[in-house]
Amino acid sequence: MPAGELGGFVQSEANLSQGNDDAWLYDDSISRHEANVCGGAQLHGRTVAQDLALVSGNSTMYGDAIACDSAIVTGGCIRNDALVCGNARVRENPATHIVPVVTGQSVVMGDLSGSVVVFDRGFILPGQTVDNPTRHMIGINERGAAIVHDCTLAPGRGSKNRNNPER
Repeated sequence: MPAGELGGFVQSEANLSQGNDDAWLYDDSISRHEANVCGGAQLHGRTVAQDLALVSGNSTMYGDAIACDSAIVTGGCIRNDALVCGNARVRENPATHIVPVVTGQSVVMGDLSGSVVVFDRGFILPGQTVDNPTRHMIGINERGAAIVHDCTLAPGRGSKNRNNPER
């Protein structure tokens, strides 16, 4: 960002990378305590990175999402009222380069990577690992998980049951 560009709020210069990367806090986003936003990560809306959280790399936060405690987000989209906390790890899958999405009122406290969407009131508990190294999306909410075999088919197209999730 150009010098003097207005953005979100930092408690100290240590909360936002001062290097030559594209890390930035937009709108009313906040990075405070010992949190660090760096490596091209972007915070939008009223998002918060706090405590010892690290938000870096191919990571974007929107809405009222929060990364806190010792969470590490190095790749993913965290949005709406989602919470990434505890010792959570959210990252890009190294084989597919696909990042997970955490949205709604979901909570991630475990490890998450790859083609996964945690939505509604979905949760990943401490000690749980969900790593999807395929291009098929796994959707997780409070009721369970489903695999979508072909995310490119729009509803009502293709064969009769092609885009119905497996349970």
